[in-house]
Amino acid sequence: MKKDGKSIAAGERRMIRKAGRKQERPVREDTMELNKYIVLATSLEYSDAHVLELYRARWQIEQLFFRLRPLFGYGDVPSVRDDTAQAWFYGKLLLAAICEDILKRMSFPPELGAVLSDIVGAQFVERIMPDS
Repeated sequence: MKKDGKSIAAGERRMIRKAGRKQERPVREDTMELNKYIVLATSLEYSDAHVLELYRARWQIEQLFFRLRPLFGYGDVPSVRDDTAQAWFYGKLLLAAICEDILKRMSFPPELGAVLSDIVGAQFVERIMPDS
């Protein structure tokens, strides 16, 4: 699928800047040509737009796991049994979802402390938001 002109120009600038910074060889012409396209290989029989939308959604999930892995220790599964590992992983995901919800709500005004209290308990809210 061909990119739009703005994306092509931005990609070319990035490649030239990177080659200049790292004192690498100049960017090859075939690389510049490939920069004009989005290339995804799939066996799905969907339209290009649908495949790109699926890829974007998948990439969002990948970014979330990349961010959460060091915070919650997703790399250290304590068991080799499938059912135990699955329960452990779902528990970690639940913990991450609760923490994400708390962080989102903390960026709102303090009067939302009551809503937060309902979700995680008043004692926890008093520790993280003492003046609410």
